[in-house]
Amino acid sequence: GTIAPERRITVRNSPNRLDTDQSFLFRLPFWAISGGSLQVRARLNPGGFPLEPVNGASDNTMLSPNYPVYTSPRLGLLLAEFTYTLNGVTYRPQGTLANATWISRAYPLGYRLVGGEYEPGLEWNSVAVEDSQLGARVGRMLPQCEAYVVRDDKNNITEDNREFCASDYVNGRLARVRYLFGAPSSTFIYGEIPDSGLANFFPRGQAHEGRISSGPDAVVWNGYYAGHEVGHTAALGHPEQSIVAGCIDRFYELDKDGNPDFSKPIRGDAKPTYPKAHIGPDNNSVNGLTYANFSGRWRWEVLPGSQWDDMMGYCNQPNWPHQWISDQNYERIYSFLAPALADADADVQQVPQAGDYLALFGSIAPAGNQAAIALFERWSEVMAMPDITAGEFVLRQFDQNDQLLSGVSFAAADGTEGWRPFELVVPAEAGVARVAIVRASDNLIIAEQSISANVPTLSVPTAVLDGDEIQIAWQGSDADGDTLAYDVYASRDGAMFEPLQFGLSGTSTTITAAEIGGGSVVFRVIANDGVQTAAQDSAPLELSAQPPQIRSFDPACGFQINWGQAANLSADVWDLQDGLLPSSSLHWQLNGADNGTGYWQSYISALPICLNTATLSVTNSAGLTTTADCTFFVDDDLSVPAAELSVTPATVNWNFNSEDPALQTADLALANLGGGTLTWTASENASWLTIDKGTGELPDTLQLTADPTALPSQSLYNTMLTISAFDEEGQLYQTIELPITLWVDQGGYTPPLNTSSGNKALYLPFIRQP
Repeated sequence: GTIAPERRITVRNSPNRLDTDQSFLFRLPFWAISGGSLQVRARLNPGGFPLEPVNGASDNTMLSPNYPVYTSPRLGLLLAEFTYTLNGVTYRPQGTLANATWISRAYPLGYRLVGGEYEPGLEWNSVAVEDSQLGARVGRMLPQCEAYVVRDDKNNITEDNREFCASDYVNGRLARVRYLFGAPSSTFIYGEIPDSGLANFFPRGQAHEGRISSGPDAVVWNGYYAGHEVGHTAALGHPEQSIVAGCIDRFYELDKDGNPDFSKPIRGDAKPTYPKAHIGPDNNSVNGLTYANFSGRWRWEVLPGSQWDDMMGYCNQPNWPHQWISDQNYERIYSFLAPALADADADVQQVPQAGDYLALFGSIAPAGNQAAIALFERWSEVMAMPDITAGEFVLRQFDQNDQLLSGVSFAAADGTEGWRPFELVVPAEAGVARVAIVRASDNLIIAEQSISANVPTLSVPTAVLDGDEIQIAWQGSDADGDTLAYDVYASRDGAMFEPLQFGLSGTSTTITAAEIGGGSVVFRVIANDGVQTAAQDSAPLELSAQPPQIRSFDPACGFQINWGQAANLSADVWDLQDGLLPSSSLHWQLNGADNGTGYWQSYISALPICLNTATLSVTNSAGLTTTADCTFFVDDDLSVPAAELSVTPATVNWNFNSEDPALQTADLALANLGGGTLTWTASENASWLTIDKGTGELPDTLQLTADPTALPSQSLYNTMLTISAFDEEGQLYQTIELPITLWVDQGGYTPPLNTSSGNKALYLPFIRQP
């Protein structure tokens, strides 16, 4: 088919490929990339107006290479939304949709053909978890958080890592979902911990084994932070180039005494190979491309490879979030997920294995001289057990007389944040009363915990539907006099138990029925005295089915296109009972007329010039339907638009090493997107920033130069460059303020306070400069 570009442009002899306003942009309909290859023919001035007397139209057509189109892999993702109360204020996650959409946009995920129907490559779900104990960990108030404080032989604090206290705990809780309740092994699990914004209470994220990770939830973090931690669980590490640039601390192998051997550095991830772990080389031959709000205008924007960081790096922390994904890590994630293409949906149904098990989850300090046990419980059954590799540590079990019963050698995982996570589920020895984690080289006990003699007593919980709420009640006691905490889970129609509430001190709670979904629902209560656990299930409670959820449209409704352009509209849909619905369950109408089924629609010739309404109706297996409208406008005004100042790139970021303070430059492309004539002026007030000229006529190029020689090390500077446009009469027409950041000697991670040669392949969302 024939597709019109997004806007008219003035064709230049030497266009700036970092400026989307100097390029034709075409939106390909979904069906164009649903085959095994893609070839496009571009024709300039197809109407022959104006006439071209010199060469005619002989040089106006170009045929692209035949690009292969790869099948989208599948990524199953469970987002656990943790809610907690701290200092009387309740904090709830707000970034679930942002996390899911960022991963969907940045990762190599599209639509995949399953049983003759297209389904989203990203299959995500969320669960809301209220945790009564998490707030104290975010606030670093519990004694358990002291395990993350490293002291010398004089008891002086040498390292305070209590920022891991919350995420280590959340990862332990999520490990329950994996090993105790049988979450599919292919599913990635990410815990969202609200960032209160309070000083010293930042819940730093980290990744554990078993495709489990967690991180902070706040506007400044949402999206790429989840992409970063999920990336760790997809076998991506912190880039060596970030370490070389001083953006991340270097870690070292340990000597026989458990101390860092500075002659044996542990290398970071070899990719991306670009300087400072940027998404492309310094010559900007590889760049990112995204659709976002830049300088107050929604538009497609090139993300210069030399300016934006790979999501696994840290070298642009002064301007977070300034992260995307490099082409190298894009391909690596595709390779990691691709083996699951053939049987992505066929996770083996797991069966409970009855027995007596000890489950320990936590982290070991980089020096191996202390450990933090984030979760330690005794279970009477498991659905799965993590693999254990023999290594430099031993889990030992002792009886009440302190006699050794057994020992299991294990290796902690490589710690992406220095601290090394471990996951242990082992058979409990009869009579075990204490466990200790020991460093094998010198028998140093780095963590230990006792086990009480008696298992808590727990009654069968009752579950009663009262209007829109479910009242759950139980009784519990402990013969040892230990304080009990209670966790509540729900299973619908025999499916996996999902978490609802953690750490309750009382013996009753209320659940909103609409959050559970319909079917035969069993509630499980687990009593915990610190290690020993007891579990009881309620009688099944029949709940009414809930309608499907239309979570979002992409692009967001209200967008505008020109007549002749392709309009792609997709929907993100989930059902509490059925999960991911078949695409035949999604029915579309365009302006009241039936327009097919599926997760996406592409419109070209069918669009009238007016306000258009796409109506989506989604029906689940219970026959319940949810309907939503999405309006967008088709414009017929193809005349030259009014004058408009454009400045590209939209931000400038520099990182300097004080030992090699060479000047750095950046070129800004200044353009007039419309008709008429505009002149411009530029002004700035930073001593370290100079511009090569202060005025000119559009189009133009402005060069910026940064000189850090007089600036102290370990310093951060921000300024705004003001560029003003004036019309033909000299009147101020438009002003753009461009944020500029300079960092000298960027050190280790500190969160901001304001909370393949010769092959023809096209990787989206990347563009390669010709």
